[in-house]
Amino acid sequence: MKFFAFFAVAILALSVSANSLELREEHNKIYLEHNIKEYINDFAVFFERFYEYVNEFFLQFFKGFFETFSQVFPTELSEAFMEIFRKWPAFDKVFTKEFFHAIGEFFHTVFTYFMPHQFFTVIENTLKSLPTFTEFFPKEFFPTIGNFLEHVPYCREFLQQWYMIMQQLTAHGRQL
Repeated sequence: MKFFAFFAVAILALSVSANSLELREEHNKIYLEHNIKEYINDFAVFFERFYEYVNEFFLQFFKGFFETFSQVFPTELSEAFMEIFRKWPAFDKVFTKEFFHAIGEFFHTVFTYFMPHQFFTVIENTLKSLPTFTEFFPKEFFPTIGNFLEHVPYCREFLQQWYMIMQQLTAHGRQL
């Protein structure tokens, strides 16, 4: 009888301690989730401030650079570059259309001032005068390789698919 009394008291004590343990675990879980949310918010605020600080640092650096060397660069180029920094995306809006448009205008200005139209025609005429890659091989070279690859299983399947796609593309090209 004594044994059963001790056993009942032990079970009662175990259930009470287990119940308080569950309450402590639930409290710790809520506390941990709350701390994680706070740390994430703190990190987001820190990263946003860091982003704005780095953005302002580069803006001031390049402003000083263009002010110092303004006689070297055309004014349109420095204005286009500063337009990129005026349209620089904020922390919460990373990919804005205005920013990409400013980058496009900057590159257009660079090409206009440093690579005029005559420069492109010289390069185009030079590239046209160079021999093509296929002119270095005899006329039978590529058909011979094609006939050989028709007997290799993986290459044969690839070539059949490629040939079918090319037939479809050339048919559409003829319709244009």
